[in-house]
Amino acid sequence: MLKNARLKSFLFGNTLSNLAYFSGRWIFSYSLARNMSIGEFGLLAFILSLANILAAIISFGAQTFLIYKISRYELRKYYYLKRSVLLSFVIVIVLFGFILAGKYLIEFDFSSYYYALLLAVILSLSNTVYCFFRGVGLFANAAVGYSVFISLIGIFSFYLYLSNLPTNLENMFWWCITINLMLLMTALVQLFYYSKKDNDERTFPDRPKSLFRFFRDRIPYGLHELQSALYMNAIILVLGFIVTNDQLATYRALQLIFVPIGIVPIIMSQVLLKVLSERVAESQFV
Repeated sequence: MLKNARLKSFLFGNTLSNLAYFSGRWIFSYSLARNMSIGEFGLLAFILSLANILAAIISFGAQTFLIYKISRYELRKYYYLKRSVLLSFVIVIVLFGFILAGKYLIEFDFSSYYYALLLAVILSLSNTVYCFFRGVGLFANAAVGYSVFISLIGIFSFYLYLSNLPTNLENMFWWCITINLMLLMTALVQLFYYSKKDNDERTFPDRPKSLFRFFRDRIPYGLHELQSALYMNAIILVLGFIVTNDQLATYRALQLIFVPIGIVPIIMSQVLLKVLSERVAESQFV
């Protein structure tokens, strides 16, 4: 009975957080589609899709890895979190190096890639922190953070509707950065207070692995999440190279109609991963 109640609380918290997050992103995209010029909206859609793919590369499996590992080895939760953040920063440096090298080796405008990489760093870090909370069973923390996120987007959309706020590409992108940065700051504040209240500061029994071995262990998780990110964003990314910005904007506007259907599997999978991980850990001690 207690386990069923716990499962329901996990499911409710995760449903609320994912609903707030994806609804917020949908409202933001809809507001931009209504107010931006069609060409600039198409280019922004390309940047956002590229940022989503880069975020999956930067976090490289954190979404499933942290939930699974922390659920099984909660004593090592801070180790997994710190190593995940360190790995992300190493990947960011590598990606930045590739973009910088491409700028000098290929005659191509890479400015969109710098914007996308900046947004991807913020997205991946906030995702990593909230996956940490899901791993320890605090789905409500993610719900609070993403409630702040959708509230900020609601305020932005309402302000955009009432005011004469410039809706050019650069201005709208920096609004996107600001909102996601505030989500990250909310996550970090929650993490700070959680670590202060957490009395479990025991060290993990085995020696920490090298960063390369840690990366190697993450490969199955990272490839899985990258596959999901490509599934959701690859079409816009490919179209960005073969169609005009106006045509890309039209496709993105149509995509807003059917993308919300993909939310349901994500909501269920994160809760079931947490529960199944705990049962696997418990079975090892039976």
